[in-house]
Amino acid sequence: MLSFSDEEEDNRRLCSEQENWTRQLTQSKNRLHSLFTQAGLTHITKKHLRTKANRETSVALLPSRYQKEAERILKVLVEQNLKLIEEEIKEALKKNQTYTQTILSMPE
Repeated sequence: MLSFSDEEEDNRRLCSEQENWTRQLTQSKNRLHSLFTQAGLTHITKKHLRTKANRETSVALLPSRYQKEAERILKVLVEQNLKLIEEEIKEALKKNQTYTQTILSMPE
């Protein structure tokens, strides 16, 4: 059985958490895109929904019956959590150069 130091365990958890939040962000963008399609706004593509500012602007174009759901999707703090995790990862990378090599070798 492999044994990891506390620092290695923390770093592994950070990576897993980042992966989870990234997946949730993708799911939110896909759900928003689905709402636009249902509303007949097919000119709004996933590319339009890439940034938070664009998503907020685009939601204003939705008919009112779709807006409440879209606004709930936007309120999820996924991007904020991702930024916090990425900052923690950067700090971990600064502290441990060998960990940097491990992270860089991981597939995205």
